[in-house]
Amino acid sequence: MSADRILTTHVGSLPRPQDVVDCLFAQDRGESYDAAHFDATMRRAVTDVVRRQHEVGLDVINDGEMSKISYATYIRHRLNGFEIGTVPRATPQDLDDYPEYRDKIAAAGATPKYFRPICKGPISVKTLAPLNEDLARLKEALETVGTSRGFMTAVSPGTIAVFQPNEYYASHAAYLEALAVAMRPEYEAIVAARLHICWGNYEGPHTRDIPLSKVLPALLKAKPAQLLIEGANPRHEHEWALWETHRLPEDKILVPGVLDTSCNFVEHPELVAQRLVRYARLVGRERVIAGTDCGFGTFAGFGAVHPAICWVKMQSLVEGARLASEALWGRAAA
Repeated sequence: MSADRILTTHVGSLPRPQDVVDCLFAQDRGESYDAAHFDATMRRAVTDVVRRQHEVGLDVINDGEMSKISYATYIRHRLNGFEIGTVPRATPQDLDDYPEYRDKIAAAGATPKYFRPICKGPISVKTLAPLNEDLARLKEALETVGTSRGFMTAVSPGTIAVFQPNEYYASHAAYLEALAVAMRPEYEAIVAARLHICWGNYEGPHTRDIPLSKVLPALLKAKPAQLLIEGANPRHEHEWALWETHRLPEDKILVPGVLDTSCNFVEHPELVAQRLVRYARLVGRERVIAGTDCGFGTFAGFGAVHPAICWVKMQSLVEGARLASEALWGRAAA
């Protein structure tokens, strides 16, 4: 919580430089690579991306998910039970409703390329070394840059199940339970205090999205203190009005997405401010942090937003939060 201004953050992934992408794909393909070079590359990239976030003015920053091949499939390197297979990739139902559009964007390279891990055996922890290395790099980068507000992301059991189909467990519920148990050490090591919900970080109809009103009651009961919820997505921006009838619990902080992460439009700072003020006047100015709808680099080497434009959008986020703070506190933000 902040007593004098609206803080800023984002969901997690950021564009990765090419040398990082090359290292990640070599690792993911099982090719031989120099571990020392990999670590040095990631260490430099994390420090650079932490510094970039700090310089642009973000308050709560992270490692940009530099060491992860994607936000969902990185986990096969940390857990046992997965094998690479040829199961067809599931596509969102709203894109299946418009197959010509779905096939057009796929042919144009507008969908990420990644291995399709399949659960073929019992899920268990393989190694915590990559997690510990991630944490060490982030802590080192925060100290180097001179800031202390940092966070790290981890994939949820439900998202793992979507990207890594089950061919071993007798039921989906049993698969989720096994994933939750195996992921617990990672969650506890991070001490996660953020929960992100979105409806897919892609440009599509989104006409099959479940309304926020259906899932909000469950979200409000979840343990994490910060709720990161899409708010700039054109199919969901109107849902800010739900906070007129739903009370944000006293132990929760709302982090609405005020930047769209699926397009290269740069939101005007005044639009960002308007979005933030709406939320703040409903749930309290001290309990709003400005966020993004999703990540800017959810898969290594792939992202709808051009890397340079990503940072311009972040600058708009920071400036919009400053304008909103001035409107809400009636003075120049600290």
